[in-house]
Amino acid sequence: MGEMRRRMEKEMKLRGLSPRTCKAYLGVVYNFVRYYRRPPETMGVEEARSYVLYLIEEKKLARSTIIQNVCALRFFYQKVLRQSLDLDFLPLPKRPKILPCALTEEEVAAVFEAEMSLKYR
Repeated sequence: MGEMRRRMEKEMKLRGLSPRTCKAYLGVVYNFVRYYRRPPETMGVEEARSYVLYLIEEKKLARSTIIQNVCALRFFYQKVLRQSLDLDFLPLPKRPKILPCALTEEEVAAVFEAEMSLKYR
């Protein structure tokens, strides 16, 4: 992994990624390789998909962390290893739909009753 790490650092510097992004991407790839205990050149899309599924189901990571992991793996395989893997099969998790909070009739009546001035009522 030593040579791969140096190649990845060079690619990230050439693209002008921030130091925090570089550190995060290196950590993602390190954890990915450590999870499978195999060289990254021997792994492909199926391993990446199952790793992301592991992060979602077992580690229960947040949506933004999953997106960061997917982007780091895409970067590693496309820019560092230059493999023509179709990593678009690594989908980004969708944003959860959050419904707005609706007030009850009593709460609406309390809001109207709270202000005494007709201008603001």
